[in-house]
Amino acid sequence: MLTRAELRTLTNVAEAIVPHGGDFALGAADVGLGERAAAWIERLPPSARRQLRVLLHAWEAGSLASHHLRPFSRLSPRARTAWIETCAVSRTPWRRIPLVLLKMLVLAAFTADPRVETALGYTYDCLDPHPPRRGARLAPLQYPDVRGTVEETADACVIGSGAGGAVVAHELARAGLRVVVLEEGAYFTQADFHGPPMERVQRLYRSGGTTLALGRPAIPLPLGKCVGGTTVVNSGTCFRTPDRVLRAWEAEEGVEGADPATMAPYFDEVERAISVRPVPWDIIGRNAELFDRGVQALGLHGEPIRRNIDGCHGCGQCAFGCPSDAKQAMHLSYLPAAAAAGARLYARCRADRVVLEGGRAAGVEATLLDRHDDAIRGRLRVRSPLVVVAAGAVHTPGVLRRSGLRHRALGRNLRVHPAVGV
Repeated sequence: MLTRAELRTLTNVAEAIVPHGGDFALGAADVGLGERAAAWIERLPPSARRQLRVLLHAWEAGSLASHHLRPFSRLSPRARTAWIETCAVSRTPWRRIPLVLLKMLVLAAFTADPRVETALGYTYDCLDPHPPRRGARLAPLQYPDVRGTVEETADACVIGSGAGGAVVAHELARAGLRVVVLEEGAYFTQADFHGPPMERVQRLYRSGGTTLALGRPAIPLPLGKCVGGTTVVNSGTCFRTPDRVLRAWEAEEGVEGADPATMAPYFDEVERAISVRPVPWDIIGRNAELFDRGVQALGLHGEPIRRNIDGCHGCGQCAFGCPSDAKQAMHLSYLPAAAAAGARLYARCRADRVVLEGGRAAGVEATLLDRHDDAIRGRLRVRSPLVVVAAGAVHTPGVLRRSGLRHRALGRNLRVHPAVGV
């Protein structure tokens, strides 16, 4: 639990960011925002809790190194607001980044309060009168199905069940190989995709949605931690690698077979498998319509984004798990197809390392976790001559490093592309 001093800092920050009588009728004090945010922190994984507690201490002490010469909680309400305004425009990372993180936490907790939702006219349940479609279902092996030490033998072991791992598992299983897929997250269906968004974020996202790339600006990294990976919680935007990029890969980087003509049939196959199509105009929203009018007025070409959807009614719940199974994420598309071809999926199974023998992959050692927390329920050893590490761009380097691999490029050259609403 937060200490009394940490809770005081959090409460003071909340009341400065969302003051009573400000732009919105309700303020932090009206909804007990400090306690709400603290309760949310307590439900985060231990590592995320520790980081947020360090953040609170750093913020409390930050104003000492200013003309205020006092810790944040000892400033007057007006001085707290002034310090926050200073940090918001500061070029100094140690001032700006803590404020960005605290503001995200405070506003997320504030907008999740039922009184605020009512005042905003917000509902997190789909308003469309049509009954939701029901997608394919999986039957992953997970605690309490397995416990103790489990031994598996396979032709291929795939670490990760997201956009990379699911497709690889399907292709290998379809080719007749015995495939085992390991996924650290739990398995969720549309029945789980209801209720307050913050609660769903804590269930579906790695570290409860607190993963960030630090910089100017600090960029949230929405990493899914569930069967299907980030495809379960992303917006579903799908676009092909541009021809000019493919040509550059081939001409400048020496990547063979990356030319547009060679890649086109593979793009076609994937788009059929996950139902990629333009978003219908009847659900695209007024903002997009106004944006399109501006595009046309400038003489430019624009069209609706393409998404992996089938029967979408525009609920706006994409980032919290689709409650109508319209978004064809991996748990509804490639993974069921892989399972039908014989692949076996372990949910709540954390890959610890790739076993190397003679400089080659020989299997995977993993930990079986409880569905509701990270309590260890057993171990899994997979013997496999082929191992595919598809744990995402952020966590794949960690798996490889824990496996004893050393390469100067390991973990480098990550590019994160920020996006903002217009």
